[in-house]
Amino acid sequence: MKKIDMFFASLVMLGCALIISGAIILSTAAEFPPASLPFFLIGGVFGLAGLLGFLLGAKKKD
Repeated sequence: MKKIDMFFASLVMLGCALIISGAIILSTAAEFPPASLPFFLIGGVFGLAGLLGFLLGAKKKD
């Protein structure tokens, strides 16, 4: 695995971890906590950036 692939994999894993932490914060509160929203947004951005990097990297190799 190349270093750039490992970087994109770490972005996807970081995004998943942030989304899971946001879900845990959301599930422990009685009402919608505004603190969970940044976890979902940042996790989604990191996850999408990692997936796009994988997609563009695979397209470039072909």
